[in-house]
Amino acid sequence: MANKVKAIIEMGKDGLFSAYTDYELDGYSFGGFGNSAKEAKEDFMLSMREAIESVNEETSKDYKVEDFVIEWKYDIPSVFGIFEYINI
Repeated sequence: MANKVKAIIEMGKDGLFSAYTDYELDGYSFGGFGNSAKEAKEDFMLSMREAIESVNEETSKDYKVEDFVIEWKYDIPSVFGIFEYINI
């Protein structure tokens, strides 16, 4: 059974994007930042892979990225940053 992770992508007042979740994997959390929503998602996924690797090294668990289903949630500015054609 896959672990469900709700991740939120927001654009800050500085124009940079963040991706975060309140989900924790054995004390490790995931998060990402970037100049675009895409970059923030990629950084989030990198932090998730690094956390999984750390947990697997510290425990006898064998998590894989495929064990997680990420539900992406976007704030309005992030939506317009991804789907520029709807930004009117």
